[in-house]
Amino acid sequence: MEANVDLDEDSVGFLDESSVVSMPNKRRVLNTKAVKYTQTTSGKKSRRSKSLFGFMFLNGEDVVMMADKGNSQSLIESLKIVRKTNKNKRIILICDNAKIHHARITKAFLDDENIVFVHLPPYSPDLNPIEFGWKDVKKGLSRYLIFDEMIEKAETFAFEKISSNKQGYTKAWINKFMMKDNKEKLVD
Repeated sequence: MEANVDLDEDSVGFLDESSVVSMPNKRRVLNTKAVKYTQTTSGKKSRRSKSLFGFMFLNGEDVVMMADKGNSQSLIESLKIVRKTNKNKRIILICDNAKIHHARITKAFLDDENIVFVHLPPYSPDLNPIEFGWKDVKKGLSRYLIFDEMIEKAETFAFEKISSNKQGYTKAWINKFMMKDNKEKLVD
């Protein structure tokens, strides 16, 4: 990838999806008789969720978008925002191998919008720095006990957390994978 990247001509970033659920992993939260994360509908437990699409750029405008579903169409809608906020440059996004990243409808959109996906090897989330952001986002959102309140705050909270901490999240990646001349462009 590096030989084809020019940070004067390209915006390079990281893409990943995360979900916000009404019944989070119990090891991260405290459930007591008085305080529960569960939502009920007609006496039955129900799980509610939303998807967050995150784009953290080394040299562009970050984007976070919430969607009802984490499908190809939602990905394309979020990519439209990415394209609108990162005009006039080719966009290179480093991402995992989720099915929605390989869908025909997604590939067609990428070709039309001058966006390139660089897929990471399977089972290597440690190579995508936005994963560190999602960990912090989920930790921060876990303090909201009411799902609707969590959803109301999630998109803005995720954007602020990822944008404000991206230098810390990306530092090791930049040192390991960027060539010297591109590292200098990021510092300037």
